[in-house]
Amino acid sequence: MARTEPTLSVASAHVRCGVAGGATILAAKARGRDVRILVVEDERKVARAPRDGLEAEHYDVRVATTGEEGFFLVNHETFDLVVLDLMLPRRDGIGA
Repeated sequence: MARTEPTLSVASAHVRCGVAGGATILAAKARGRDVRILVVEDERKVARAPRDGLEAEHYDVRVATTGEEGFFLVNHETFDLVVLDLMLPRRDGIGA
């Protein structure tokens, strides 16, 4: 049986959840440091839900509203996990 990545659908945005991301988060929490998460989502209302929920759980969350902004942040800052909308305009989550 082929193994597939879990998929989360939120308001027709599809986000892939990588297994390695979960291990990274657990390791960072075990070391007692802040876990940094980048949410890349062009619809501000859709981005607000994961941001608010993760911040309520004391994660350090940044939101990028374009693929270009997300690409820039990933290349200039360190994140433990990136939650990426695959259907972004101009620079989508697959080509990014």
